[in-house]
Amino acid sequence: MPDTLTLVTRLVLAGILGALIGAEREYRAKVAGTRTHFLVALGSALLMIVSQYGFLDLTRDGKGTVDVARIAAQIVSGIGFIGAGTIMVHRQVVHGLTTAAGIWVAAGIGMAVASGMYALAVSTSALSLLGLEVFGWFFRARRKAVVEGGEMPDVRRVSPKALLRRGGGRSPSPRAAAKSIVLASGSPRRAKILHDAGVAFTVLKTDAAETSRPDDPEGTVRDNAVAKLMAAREALSREPPAAPYDGVLAADTIVWFEGRIYGKPRDLDEAAAFLRGLSGRTHTVFTGLAYAGADGAVRTAVSRSDVTFRSLDDAAVGEYISRVKPLDRAGAYDIDESGDLIVASYTGSYENIMGLPLEPLADFGIISS
Repeated sequence: MPDTLTLVTRLVLAGILGALIGAEREYRAKVAGTRTHFLVALGSALLMIVSQYGFLDLTRDGKGTVDVARIAAQIVSGIGFIGAGTIMVHRQVVHGLTTAAGIWVAAGIGMAVASGMYALAVSTSALSLLGLEVFGWFFRARRKAVVEGGEMPDVRRVSPKALLRRGGGRSPSPRAAAKSIVLASGSPRRAKILHDAGVAFTVLKTDAAETSRPDDPEGTVRDNAVAKLMAAREALSREPPAAPYDGVLAADTIVWFEGRIYGKPRDLDEAAAFLRGLSGRTHTVFTGLAYAGADGAVRTAVSRSDVTFRSLDDAAVGEYISRVKPLDRAGAYDIDESGDLIVASYTGSYENIMGLPLEPLADFGIISS
């Protein structure tokens, strides 16, 4: 049996290699990040060491035999349950497969390190990171080519007009053009903006695989909006609505701060953590829009607004969360609902912070300028 220092070294190495893969997943804003992969690799290494050396007294005394493979097999089975918990299937869209696979590989790395197969463990870690980055880059480039017209004809980008404003108040009420559209979003805030603008619309909730690239927030919201638009058009082709429509509009909004994307919080604890992290600082809200009119051409736009939070103590965070339902809001807040409790000032479009900027709608011809 190896000495204690060797066994502890194996545990440390397993944890480090698992954490490296987890760090890549966390950078991509996935649900299982550094800590999850670290614990999975560490725990797998521990169980593997126990299975190899924890029962030596039985064989030494001649009282029985040890089947190391049985405990190793239980590790694989247990990781299957953890991985399944990260996979979400909603209608025909599957999320979390890559994260589940990463957890499974982290378990294997931990087992390899515990078995003393250091070269295999390090090589697997390197190949995993390489594969995640290379294939991620390939599919991002593929999506970008589609959006920019490589395989989708007549795609045009629309640059929204800059609206610089600080303090309260909204954009002047626009006049709706004579159009009826399909809003590919279940957001009540986007529906409210369209309603207040006098736009006739119907709501179609869609499911689409979304990307999250903290290093490219504008590309993230643009690609996600296009993905939602494509999902909506596919759904409409299968089941056309009874009333005619002139176009389909999709949107995606994120909160971005210091290289991190703040999406919708998983629970109230994470919502509170989001608000504390943004306290007293200025973050950026990005909204991507994708619109397809009667001619089928897809036009996109991205708007940004900067929001400065007040300095929030635990009492202020608790009060805001008690007033607002933060779980369905990017960044865990809504500027239009008790926003004065947390927002000190902002620049840019107020409606963009809510999730649907008006300026691109005018460029699309949905509302009058």
